[in-house]
Amino acid sequence: MQKRDVRVAVVGFGAIGKATAAVLQTQGLSVFPVDPRVESLPDKYVDVGFVCVPTHISGRIDTTLLEGAIRFLHPSRCGMIAVRSTVPVGWTRTHSSRPLVYLPSFARGDSASQDELQSTRLVVGSTSPSWSEEVMRLWPAAMKRFLVSPETAELSKLANNAYLFMSVAFANLMYDTSSRLGASWAGAAEILRADPRIGAKAYLDPSPDLSNISAETACLLEYSGNHPLLRGAIEARVRPMQGT
Repeated sequence: MQKRDVRVAVVGFGAIGKATAAVLQTQGLSVFPVDPRVESLPDKYVDVGFVCVPTHISGRIDTTLLEGAIRFLHPSRCGMIAVRSTVPVGWTRTHSSRPLVYLPSFARGDSASQDELQSTRLVVGSTSPSWSEEVMRLWPAAMKRFLVSPETAELSKLANNAYLFMSVAFANLMYDTSSRLGASWAGAAEILRADPRIGAKAYLDPSPDLSNISAETACLLEYSGNHPLLRGAIEARVRPMQGT
């Protein structure tokens, strides 16, 4: 089947759903946005359903809505399923009784469409290479591709956000400390970024809200056997001082 003939639905049309649709539309695909709570699938068969429903519930990963969306994409109406929602490690393999791949999104909610359109990497994990390749060919060819096991894809998403979580927690701690000492964290961070081991794009900006990436860190904390590195980042999460 030619790419232009593939029928695609995006289930869940929040920031990641809209960003996913934007990328697919650049490839000349017709995309049907669907809210499974109020809408049904298009009358015709859908080749691929991209599921982008939220799984961050009260600081943890809850796949209840995701699993409901998969039931909504009944095999008689949808062929392949590509999950973009954050999931625990092992979830994809458990639900691979039908063609299903995990395609993590690394986009930020406030700039998701721009992040997806400018992304240089595509990670696809499944229990079948042919399933992964079928979804990969719908994505821009210029991206670096990682065809991996579902567990590796799932872990890459959790680890990515946990790393950012710890970076921001560190930046918050340094911001608070520098304010107490009469120093400038912005100036110090610029000096750190000049170190090639850290890099000019290092995530060193303080932020008062880490809720969007805290669930991944909490999930990894459990997998790591309550490792003190992750536990300390969660327990000592310092917010920037108010008014400084």
